[in-house]
Amino acid sequence: LRSGGVLWDTKRVTFDPVVQETQFDTVNGDAAEISRKPVTLKEAADIVVRCLDPFYKKGKFATKDLFKSFARFLSHLLTEGKTANRGQVKMEAKSLIKGFFSRIQRCESETDWRHLKVEER
Repeated sequence: LRSGGVLWDTKRVTFDPVVQETQFDTVNGDAAEISRKPVTLKEAADIVVRCLDPFYKKGKFATKDLFKSFARFLSHLLTEGKTANRGQVKMEAKSLIKGFFSRIQRCESETDWRHLKVEER
């Protein structure tokens, strides 16, 4: 096609039905791919520590060891016997942490979090 002295190529866009759908985490401003496969304990721990860190910095834990123990407890709780992807684990971690600190102003001992449970998926 020729219009006003400019040659236009006709390009076609095709759809490949085999391509797997990919989601991106735009909440945090980065384009980190959210995988659909189950998270490992290490991945869950990374998510939990990232979510808990602001509370630690605000002095919501009596000691660093309590912070580490709580992060470990939550990581195991979120991965125990269930298959969840990164998005689910992140949402559940935030929900549990928010609920925990709405009831407890400052974490003083391990007994403070023993009542926490993950809702059925």
